[in-house]
Amino acid sequence: LISANLAVAMAMELNQTVLLVDMDMRNPSIKEYFSLDIKKGLRNYLEEDLELSDVLINPGVKGMVILPGVGRAENSAELLSSPKMARLVEDLKAQYDSRMIIFDVPPIMQTDDVLLASNYFDCTLLVLEDGKNKEAEITKSMQLLENHNLIGTVVNKSENPPKHQNY
Repeated sequence: LISANLAVAMAMELNQTVLLVDMDMRNPSIKEYFSLDIKKGLRNYLEEDLELSDVLINPGVKGMVILPGVGRAENSAELLSSPKMARLVEDLKAQYDSRMIIFDVPPIMQTDDVLLASNYFDCTLLVLEDGKNKEAEITKSMQLLENHNLIGTVVNKSENPPKHQNY
């Protein structure tokens, strides 16, 4: 997961703390990536009367905190566009003013959840799996994100290094 690796790398920087939010409510995977044995996460926070401290997890990486996803949310669109979600993001940004917040979201072409949540993001990074996406899908993804401060693209799972590299 690019988001998890990015979060760990940023947390290892001296003066940077990171909050990683698993916003893929249809297929959350951050807890598995970090081997977390947890029962509550973002979906529970949005559906139940929980405190934020009830769902924030320290994964054992200095300077890093995770708001994991737990279980599939069939009503993900409603949860992501809810007033409680908007308040949560506002609170996180205010409470952790100097903290980098990374939102792991589902593939943009598979669900409208990304576009529903995109107003919460200061910027976006498009992640593509090498050889998996058609040119038309990439173009459409970039068009969907063009008004959402797209700062770059990462090509993931590439088996062949660029030809201009000698090592």
